[in-house]
Amino acid sequence: MKLKQDVPVDMILMASLIFIVVGLLVASIDENTAQIIGAVIATMGGALLIRGIIKKLVKEVGKTDSFLARVSALPYLTKTSIFLITITILLFIFFGGSDFHKDFYYHWLKDGSSALVVVMGVIILGMVFSVYYAFSIKPISRGNKNLILFFVLFVNLFIAFTIADYAFNHPGFIPITFSILNIIIAYLSFIALVRSIKDRSVNISDKQPEKFELIIGSIIVICLFYISHYILNNFWAITFSICMVYAVSINRFIFNRSKDNENLPQV
Repeated sequence: MKLKQDVPVDMILMASLIFIVVGLLVASIDENTAQIIGAVIATMGGALLIRGIIKKLVKEVGKTDSFLARVSALPYLTKTSIFLITITILLFIFFGGSDFHKDFYYHWLKDGSSALVVVMGVIILGMVFSVYYAFSIKPISRGNKNLILFFVLFVNLFIAFTIADYAFNHPGFIPITFSILNIIIAYLSFIALVRSIKDRSVNISDKQPEKFELIIGSIIVICLFYISHYILNNFWAITFSICMVYAVSINRFIFNRSKDNENLPQV
């Protein structure tokens, strides 16, 4: 059922409710023909309802996207930041301990599916590209930038979900704070990805990092990991979150932020 693009969302939602109510009333009649007709009408109403909700969500995401872009709240990644994210992942793969591996298995591998293969493929490719582009002078292609955004989004979603689950079972200021922080970061990563796909504006810089920036950044991430994981004995996802915050946000302010701004995408 095709509708003109300029039909107001509220009108679509109102029409969908009318169709659903009328369809249910007709279907309540104790006759086979009436029940079939009622089911068809209600189904049309359901289709209209889904269309209206999707159109409403797209409209709201567009408004949110525009506002967040104006205030520079969307994540702005550099070759260094995505490289440090990969360093963080590798640290947990090799030194994360049994808690990390158990949670990874429980949330990712236990109920394996075809979708899992896609997710794992994106994560592995994201890690490979992050290392490759950190040392390559080539600009990151648009397709690879989108894949890297998927990679960052998946990592943030996994950490946000894990910390939220931990905070629910172990309430406290630190778990709740990091749970909220990672949910916000995951949401902003999603908005950045939608913006990239819709408007072809990708918040990933092509500026080539200096070698010392990669080395010092890696050393700082390793130190943060060691202090949080081994000395403070924080839950592994909180340690991961600390390293992610440094990689994505704090590192930019330490190394050549003014030069990064020259490569910011135009809004």
